[in-house]
Amino acid sequence: MAANRFGAWLAARRVPRVAFIAGFFQLGLFGVFSTAVVMLAAIARGWRVAVTDCLVAGVLLVGFALAAGGPWQLFAWSAGTFWSVAIGLGSLTGHFGTLTLPLQALLVLAAVLVLIFSITVGDTTAYWIGALQAMAAEFEAAGVDLGSPDVLAMWAPMMTGLMASLAVISVVLALLLGSWWAAGAGGPSLGPMFRKLRFGNVIGGAAALAGIASIAGGGQLANDLLLVLATGFVLQGLAVVHWYAKVKQWPWPLLLAVYLPMLPILVGPVVAATMWFGVAAAGFVDNWFPLRRGNSNVV
Repeated sequence: MAANRFGAWLAARRVPRVAFIAGFFQLGLFGVFSTAVVMLAAIARGWRVAVTDCLVAGVLLVGFALAAGGPWQLFAWSAGTFWSVAIGLGSLTGHFGTLTLPLQALLVLAAVLVLIFSITVGDTTAYWIGALQAMAAEFEAAGVDLGSPDVLAMWAPMMTGLMASLAVISVVLALLLGSWWAAGAGGPSLGPMFRKLRFGNVIGGAAALAGIASIAGGGQLANDLLLVLATGFVLQGLAVVHWYAKVKQWPWPLLLAVYLPMLPILVGPVVAATMWFGVAAAGFVDNWFPLRRGNSNVV
């Protein structure tokens, strides 16, 4: 496959890796490609190679920021954070040949950061109202209307969990892409690893407790933790779907029938949220009562 050839080519060449890591990081949403290349290096070449790549890329990134008069401290901090996580998760994937352990670690890290943020800030809703109002003022000055203050206030309570979940999704996409590329350079194959994904009793129990606390009115922290942990079970639900697709030899349009309704831009937020909930529920059920059974040895 072309992706495998690209992965093998990139894993063998430091200069393109460093260029991709430093270059894509500056491109907003395309920063996921930067993190994916770090994952590739960590999976296929080991953490020492990945650390060296990131140090060189970091020097370039800071140099670009200084030359452009930008906030180099912000670039250095954000790059160091994302790349450190990428090195850790990629190293776990390459060493143990599984996605389960790195994704478990990612969910635990995200939950701990949500807890620390909530304790440090105190009133997270008030914090996000102020942040959203400041952002709305900047957009309004640029001629873009983000909506009334009531709309911003409606989003504020869920912003901590939402931002943490989006960060988890971004890192997961980078890990999947990096693993896909690394398979061409001798790394473990992505498909079997993903189809075997299962988060286990500890994270499943934590999600159950967060859900019970949320229903019982346990406060915004319970809601935020539930949203983060539920993001993980969306992945496990998709693993179940891919397992059945492999066992039953589904044509690829059937997988599109699962993924497309999960995109709010295509179906609207209500339908997408319902689909995400359904897939997460399937993953949660599979965690306690395995749905991937039968006589097939497909992994």
